[in-house]
Parts: sequence; C-alpha cells; structure tokens
Amino acid sequence: MTNAIKVSSTNRVYRKKDYHFQLGNHKLPKTTAIFNLPRLKTCPGATELCKKFCYAGKAEKIYPQVPAYRERKYQLSLSPSFVNEISSELEHLGDKIDAVRIHESGDFYDQDYLNKWVEIANKFGGLKFYAYTKSYFLDFSEKPSNMVVRLSLDGTSKEEAKDKEALFDGVAWMNESKERENEFFTCPGSCKTCTYCLDKGDVQFLKH
Repeated sequence: MTNAIKVSSTNRVYRKKDYHFQLGNHKLPKTTAIFNLPRLKTCPGATELCKKFCYAGKAEKIYPQVPAYRERKYQLSLSPSFVNEISSELEHLGDKIDAVRIHESGDFYDQDYLNKWVEIANKFGGLKFYAYTKSYFLDFSEKPSNMVVRLSLDGTSKEEAKDKEALFDGVAWMNESKERENEFFTCPGSCKTCTYCLDKGDVQFLKH
C-alpha cells in the first residue's frame, strides 16, 4: 500500500498523510477502515465499568501521537465539511476496504453527529458500517440497513439503557460479572477470522 508505514509490534497501518481512517489493527483486518474520536470526551453514555476498563486508553499510552490525532478527528466531526471529507476518502479507498468500523475509540456524542454518519452510510450502500454505542438516548431509527449498531451494555448500565435493547441491531455485552454469559455469542478475540459483528446479533466480550 502506498503512503503507509507498518508498526512492527502490531499489524496496524499508519499512513504518512493525516488521513481520517486507520486501516486495520491487531484485531481488525486491513480491509476495515477505522474512524476514531477521543475516548470519554465523546462518550456521553459511558458507564462506570467502561471508564475503568477503557481499552481505547491503551493506544494513547503506547503511541503519543494518538490523542492529538483523535482530537483532530473530533474537530473535523464538528465541521460542516465532515460528510464530504469522509465520503471523499472512502471513495479513494474504494475496493481496498469492505467495512468501516465507527469508533474503536469514542461514541456518537450527539444527534447531529450521528446523522452525519447516517448520511455517509446512505451514500455507500454496498459498504458495511458497524459500531457499538452507549448513546442509547439518541435516535437511530433513520440509519440504513448497511449500518449495524449494537447497544453496548455492562453490569453498571442504567436500566433505562437496557430497556432500549430492541431498538438496536443487537447487544454488545461486556462480561465482567457473568450476569448474562449464556445469552450471547462470545467474541473469539479477532475480527480477522470472524465476521459475526458485521450483521445483526448479540455478542459478549470477555474482560481481559
């Protein structure tokens, strides 16, 4: 791939230009474009458990450039040009990718921002977009079928969040207490060999 450098300790691809997407990581294949925002700052529905065990914080500790990069993406997300800029990069990537992972870090922080992603997903009907969210209070009813969004829950989630399960494409359960461990498909730990989350269905992630 042109304009790319590999970090030997992982399978991540960091492109030299300040692109909006990262292509793959140690769990996701390079055919998945990942868009990230700052952790917690853009997570209005964050629970006590996810604040304590936020996996997105690891990259910020290992790679000092990550916080500033994510902040630039946040500033872009506030801009009226966000939809056009993201769409332009997706068009450029073309058949190099087959999925878009929205928010390995961050979340849908308000309705206007969510609507921008709905507009983007509508433009690319042949491309799969997927995300996990704790923003249960937003309206996801207008998202297209190629945008799969699971409601992210854990043992510290509010009851009002759990009541919204039926409005999403499934539940992503963070299993710490083993409270609901028999209800869900268990994530095998690598999206390079599993594509379960690209379609509707419940899944649990084991805390590690």
